[in-house]
This record gives sequence, C-alpha cells and structure tokens, in this order.
Amino acid sequence: MAAAGAGAGGGMNMNGWAAAFNLASGVLGALGNAYAAKAQAQQNKFMYQQKALSAQFQADVGRLNAKIAAYEGTRKQIAFAQQAAVKGMQAGQAMANTRVQQSASGVRMDSTSSQQVRASQQFSRAVDMATTEQNRIELLNQSQSQVTSYLAQATISEANANINDMMASAISPSSSFKTALATGLFKVATEQAPGLFDETEESLDEINLLSQKKAQGFGIDQGGSLGLGYGNSMGNSFGGGLTI
Repeated sequence: MAAAGAGAGGGMNMNGWAAAFNLASGVLGALGNAYAAKAQAQQNKFMYQQKALSAQFQADVGRLNAKIAAYEGTRKQIAFAQQAAVKGMQAGQAMANTRVQQSASGVRMDSTSSQQVRASQQFSRAVDMATTEQNRIELLNQSQSQVTSYLAQATISEANANINDMMASAISPSSSFKTALATGLFKVATEQAPGLFDETEESLDEINLLSQKKAQGFGIDQGGSLGLGYGNSMGNSFGGGLTI
C-alpha cells in the first residue's frame, strides 16, 4: 500500500520535472532568439552604414568631377580666347600685307578690285571669328551641363547617404535583444509556466495524501500478534489486533 503511494507520488514528480525542463528549455530558446535578433540587428546596422559610406564616397566623387569639369571648361575657354586672338591677328596681318602688296603693285586702294580683295579677307576673318565663338559657346554649354550633372549626382548620393545614416542610427542591437527576449519570455510564461504550476499543485495534493497514508501502522511482533492501526489528519483513528 505504501509502495503504491510512493509510485504515484514518483509519477507526479516526474511530470513536475518535465514541466520544469520545458520551462527551462523555453527560457533558453528565448535567450537564443534574443541573441539571434541582436546579431541580425548588428548585421542590418552594418549594412546601412556601408551603404551610407558608399553613397557619401559617390557624392564626394561627383563633386570632384564637377570641379574637374569646371576647370577643364575654363581651360578650354581660355584656349578658345587665345585661338580667337591669334586668328584675329593673323587676319589683320594678312589684310595689312595685302594693302602693302597692292600699294607696291600700284593698285589704287579705292579701286573696285582692291576693295573686293579686302572685303573678301574681312569676310573670311568674320567667318573664322564667328566659328571660333560658336565653338566656344558650345563648349561652355557642354562644360556647364557636365558640372550640373555631376553636382546633381553628388546631391542624390549625399541624400542616399543621409537616409542610410538615419536607418543605421535607428537600429539598436541592444533594444532588439531586449525586445526579442521580453517577447520570448512572455510566450514561455503564457505557454509553459501554467503547466508547471498545475503539476506543482497536483504534486502538493499527492504529498498530502501520502502524509495521511504514512499515519498507518502495520507490523507483526515476535509473539505472533498482528496489529493494524490507522489515523488521519481529522483526528479519527481505529485499531485492531489478531493473535496468530
């Protein structure tokens, strides 16, 4: 009878240990998930930081390219101005040489042929100067367009860098760890802990029952007398004896 009670009590204790093991496993699982969430947050933060650095680098390169394009445009503008000046001097020198040659040949400066020659030279000079100026304006527009394009790319890249910086700053690995841990522990508390408490209550009831059964006495003395006595927690008892 006492052996049967011990067997029942042992069964309930095993259930209690199983519930406690499940609870501990749940806590460890929640802790593992929290560390995984922290690692993922750190990875995401690093990713956004890398994107921000890359975008900022592109912005710096864009500004540098804009400065280079502006410098090249200025240099070419100076070159065109020098070229126009040289062409103007060459045209003037050619017209002067023509006058000298005509004078030496006895050609009158007011003659039709002389005026036509000079007019032709002036027209050629005007065409060259206009062509040079047109090329200068086209180069200026091209240079300004390149500078504007590089600056626009730099502005966009810098905006992306700022966005990624904000995203990286918004990620907190420690907060992710705490949130994941709190969520996991709450889940464990709602799913695992009630079972542990139920098993504990059943185990306490079984312990009370066993304590009552331990009040029973059973024995045989050397004279061959069999005695049985019983008492419970309510104060009721009885006893009997049999002589063999």
